[in-house]
Amino acid sequence: MEMLKKFKKKEGFTLVELIIVIAIIAVLAAIAVPNLLGSVEKSKKAKDEANAKLIADAIIIYVSEHPLSADKSNVKLEGTSDPVVKAVGDQLSKLPKVESKEYKDDGFFYISVTTGGEIKVAGKSDGSKVIYPK
Repeated sequence: MEMLKKFKKKEGFTLVELIIVIAIIAVLAAIAVPNLLGSVEKSKKAKDEANAKLIADAIIIYVSEHPLSADKSNVKLEGTSDPVVKAVGDQLSKLPKVESKEYKDDGFFYISVTTGGEIKVAGKSDGSKVIYPK
């Protein structure tokens, strides 16, 4: 008889209560996770736009000191011997990569500069998906 009283005195949660709490947490997670993933993509897009502006500013500095003799079209920002790209690399401590799905092609920024001073920074090698200017 004393043994039964010992079991009845134990306190705690029932299995049903635990399942309900787990279900509530699962519903909250199902609502929160897609919102967080959308925020990550928005931040990558904003980062790419800021990097494109930074690249354009570095090109402006270079072109103001070294006028171009010919237009440059869709020059890959990394792995080329182009003097404009080298100047951008000198202005920036590290060449950034394209990260957002909206602009990303092969992960590199591509620049186009005209002798008239028009600058475009794109995320695709064919010059489409212009990131800067918007």
